Amino acid sequence: MTEFSVILARRCGVAIACGVGLAAGWVFQTIAPVQAAERLAVRYRAWERSISIASLAHYAATGDADDELSAYLDYLPTTTRDRLPDLLSTPLSIGAVEASQFLYSPQGEFLLQRLSVVFSTDARDRSRETTFKGLRGAIVAAANSPSGLTPIALLEAFPTRTLYLKIGEAIAAVDSVRETLDTSQAELSRIAAIAALEPPAEAAIRDQWQVIRRRGSHEWRIESIDIRDQTRNFPYGHRASADLYMPYLPIAQPMAAGATDSADSAKSPAAPLIVISHGVGSDRHTFYYLAEYLASHGFAVLVPEHAGSNAKHLQALLRGSENEIAKPSEFDDRPRDISLLLDEVTRRLAFDPDLVGQIDTSRTIVIGHSFGGYTALALAGATIDTTSLRQTCTDLDQQWSWNLSLLLQCRLLTLVEDAPLIPQWRDERVRGVILVSPIGGAIFDGRGLAAMTVPVLMLAGTADTIAPAYLEQIPLFERLPMADRQLAIWQGGTHFSSIAVPPGEEPSIALPSILVGPDPQIAHRDLEAISLAFIRAHLMDNPDAHALLAPSALAALGNATLPIVAIDSSSSSGDEINDDEISRQPRDP
Repeated sequence: MTEFSVILARRCGVAIACGVGLAAGWVFQTIAPVQAAERLAVRYRAWERSISIASLAHYAATGDADDELSAYLDYLPTTTRDRLPDLLSTPLSIGAVEASQFLYSPQGEFLLQRLSVVFSTDARDRSRETTFKGLRGAIVAAANSPSGLTPIALLEAFPTRTLYLKIGEAIAAVDSVRETLDTSQAELSRIAAIAALEPPAEAAIRDQWQVIRRRGSHEWRIESIDIRDQTRNFPYGHRASADLYMPYLPIAQPMAAGATDSADSAKSPAAPLIVISHGVGSDRHTFYYLAEYLASHGFAVLVPEHAGSNAKHLQALLRGSENEIAKPSEFDDRPRDISLLLDEVTRRLAFDPDLVGQIDTSRTIVIGHSFGGYTALALAGATIDTTSLRQTCTDLDQQWSWNLSLLLQCRLLTLVEDAPLIPQWRDERVRGVILVSPIGGAIFDGRGLAAMTVPVLMLAGTADTIAPAYLEQIPLFERLPMADRQLAIWQGGTHFSSIAVPPGEEPSIALPSILVGPDPQIAHRDLEAISLAFIRAHLMDNPDAHALLAPSALAALGNATLPIVAIDSSSSSGDEINDDEISRQPRDP
């Protein structure tokens, strides 16, 4: 079994980069620093030494250390010393505009506050505010430099002659990273050890996956839905919109014994409804491939556009007309919008001749990615414990955390300060949920999930630097109370492995390959097949589909590029998995 944490560790350096690369705040104005930093001073209590930034820059460019720098490099491990030039000179893929926008958002200011604990603009560390502003200006200036935003460019752009690195605080931050990675390794290895106890899938299971991967025989059409809820955003009302993928269904015939593929819709003259809820910075087209695939198998697919957290909202952030990555109101608007859209589809079924008798909204599955995972959980009956959320977010202010999704989750507190009781969003039409890299670990504790009864299938990735699996998906999964639940983990999968850009369109922000992960087409095909198996199992009670949701069967779907390990509610809790069993799991070289 491949060691999860090694893959995660290789990407830990892009954790902050992910947040910066996905977000933005106000329009960038180039402000040239009055002076540039010349030296980096390292302080620990009464001890202080300084290094010429020019010396560091020369080392980054050539790999040659002068006499001044060599004395310090001797203290570093050989592997770290060999990698240091690349670490100092590798640019972060973000422009000055995007960097400035992000740094003026609440999430960006939070990260600046964290960095200002480690750095200081004066020897006595008298002004945290000056350091905060200096960091913001230096990051933006470095992003606008010819080399791009590199550590060296950042140091050179800092608007003070000497920049002080507080080694005690820096060590604490590094220890936090090390503890994070160690905990991740232990937790992911525990899941791998549990999964390894499952007997291997039979060869017939792999054959079934090959069949289920194929597109169905149905053609489909796309209808737009655009309505307003007059109970919100007075006096104009709140807009909710979606695309409805409607398959052309034949007149229902009795289902033959053992029939599976294009006969999905033959059990009923009405097609079950599948809802796909996108994440932050995406839109109704992000999962076009999944909507088309499911429509081809005879399912109606509703894909909402979450206006307060979609691609247009992100573009508005880049233009300076918005100052939040996602509107806090989205925590309420998202589940309410989906219920409102389900009501609208139901209403149209009563009079639209093209829809009458074609859709059964009482049999709905919600698929949610990231913030959409939160949305799906809310619709499935999860409720928010504001006391637990407030405690987590208070701890976040006091401790280092590498779970970037908390920067979004904690914004929910802006809605609940004066309203400690969160409304119940449960929609009884929702019969099950598929969660893809979901967020919500701080929002839904065990009490908030206790009322859930519908089946849940959760997908996670070991290289997710936005919502790390061991901090978000694994704790969420283990809190779920229902017996019918599965967790499948892509080894090497990222937070963005499942998203896609339709042909002919440009992404809101181009993601580097390290954030997309290995061959996203594999993740897309996996998600298609797993979704179809889940839908057939829980909306059609298909025994073959139920068998495909067993942990060994889900593992059989993976391949060498993107392996899958899986557990379910019947798997061992891991309490009896000892350190020897974990250590026997093969590791990456």
